[in-house]
Amino acid sequence: MASLNAIARRSSMAAAALRRLPTATVLLRCMSNVPENAVYGGPKPQSPAKRVTLTHLRQKHRRGEPITVVTAYDYPSAVHLDMAGVDVCLVGDSAAMVVHGHDTTLPISLDEMLVHCRAVARGAKRPLLVGDLPFGSYESSSNQAVDTAVRVLKEGGMDAIKLEGGSPSRITAAKAIVEAGIAVMGHVGLTPQAISVLGGFRPQGKNISSAVKVVETALALQEAGCFSVVLECVPAPVAAAATSALRIPTIGIGAGPFCSGQVLVYHDLLGMLQHPHHAKVTPKFCKQYAQVGDVINKALLEYKEEVASGSFPGPAHSPYEISPTDFNGFLKELQNLGLEKAASAAAAVVEKMSTLPRLLLISKGTQVLSPQEFLVMETSKVDGIDPGRETYASRGLDKSGKDDSGTPQILFHIASALEKSIRRNEKLCKASKRKEAVTIFHGSRAPAMSVRQYLERICKYSSCSTSCFVVAYIYINRFLERTGGCLTSLNVHRLLITSVVVASKFIDNAGTNNAYFAKVGGISNAEMNRIEVNFLLKLDFRLCVSPDEFEMHCSQLETDGSDKYQIDRSIKCCGIREGWLKKDSDKCTSTIAGLSCRAI
Repeated sequence: MASLNAIARRSSMAAAALRRLPTATVLLRCMSNVPENAVYGGPKPQSPAKRVTLTHLRQKHRRGEPITVVTAYDYPSAVHLDMAGVDVCLVGDSAAMVVHGHDTTLPISLDEMLVHCRAVARGAKRPLLVGDLPFGSYESSSNQAVDTAVRVLKEGGMDAIKLEGGSPSRITAAKAIVEAGIAVMGHVGLTPQAISVLGGFRPQGKNISSAVKVVETALALQEAGCFSVVLECVPAPVAAAATSALRIPTIGIGAGPFCSGQVLVYHDLLGMLQHPHHAKVTPKFCKQYAQVGDVINKALLEYKEEVASGSFPGPAHSPYEISPTDFNGFLKELQNLGLEKAASAAAAVVEKMSTLPRLLLISKGTQVLSPQEFLVMETSKVDGIDPGRETYASRGLDKSGKDDSGTPQILFHIASALEKSIRRNEKLCKASKRKEAVTIFHGSRAPAMSVRQYLERICKYSSCSTSCFVVAYIYINRFLERTGGCLTSLNVHRLLITSVVVASKFIDNAGTNNAYFAKVGGISNAEMNRIEVNFLLKLDFRLCVSPDEFEMHCSQLETDGSDKYQIDRSIKCCGIREGWLKKDSDKCTSTIAGLSCRAI
């Protein structure tokens, strides 16, 4: 008795604990032992009201709403159908042709069909799932037909089955399957499994006897208990007559627009197969809504060329890092093992591809330099001078190059260049009478803080080096060139804070997080994260700056900041690439007249 009381107490405590948990959590964990965050095949909460059932199809048919049906053969195609909101997903024996490469539907087996059915069932959670009974799996007897249909539901995860033909034996088989409690979709007209009798893929209902047979067969399948009938390759008037005579929906394929719904093969409607051979056998009734095959071929060729040329994978697609300490230790271990060649290869890869975004190695030895140190040292070598303070101090790139307020002089040059570009761009936009497109970097109105004040604020409250601001300026230039955008008072502040954040992480190896930079920039942390990702994607993660490029921009900013020249060579104006020579150029004016002032 004591043990029973203990069990009762434990059961009561467990029940109380379950009551304290959210209902959805209890149901989810009790329904499956698969982890909640599983990507494939994990628990997928589903509202029964959203699942398409025979009742939904009957209601649509009663209201006169067309029913959409598309074939699917694997998980990805099923997911696409599910997302598109298609009513019925048919796992057709046409998989024999479009997936397995056979000339007819006859070779595919029941076991092969079940593999396709299971894959589709994992991907399509909303549509009604219908599985084809393959040739040779139901013709012998009603018992064979029922056994096959049961396997399609139990092992394939389907909701219903489809069988072809209208002979007395097929009608009997359909009736037996329905009586076994399984929903059946009939199929008349051109029945691909009967091409041996039909003499090939030939349309039906083109003469009196054939047309009458189509209607009579459809009626017989209705009487056998089918919930729907597919009409394939029959004249539109014959399909319309059958649709009118039946109380159940008709699904047309090459049967005109007067059926209760339509079905197409997934590969056909997407234009997946673009080989000339496939183009010859594509049905006449099929409309291609896309040329996906061309896109796939182009992508594969581009991939092959990039691998062959060595451009893939690049730094953007080599994301895994090793810390400086561990990398140096790794090189030493390789050397201790006598693998000098392997150590040299590893060091060369880091230097060449920058697979370690925050490291650059000089070629001799294994001493690690920060990118900023490397940049300063290499630029000095190019100039042929000793890496001292004079050159960089004159440009405001070290502590001595600051004015009385403590602001580096280079920031004034950057602010001057950006503000000139903004004034010119907004003047051009106004002249062209085009509205600027709004992007993720645009604010609803221009901030009261000027570009110079904003740069001074960032410099004051962040630990960024002065070189970081030059690199940020270069990143903005690259961003505008790659996107065809233009700089305005509405997007300059977000572009500045984003470019500085990226440059500080890459050049300064800064540990300051985005939340802090967001406060400095006057935006939310969530927005800071979004615009940083967008900025990096638009740059294609191309963050390396060569010493020559760095020197060129420093000289250019110095020249532009002196007010001797009024042209802005770095920041592109409204997407103009050629012919922008002088402010008053006639060629420039004519170019602006037809210009769409673009943003990102």
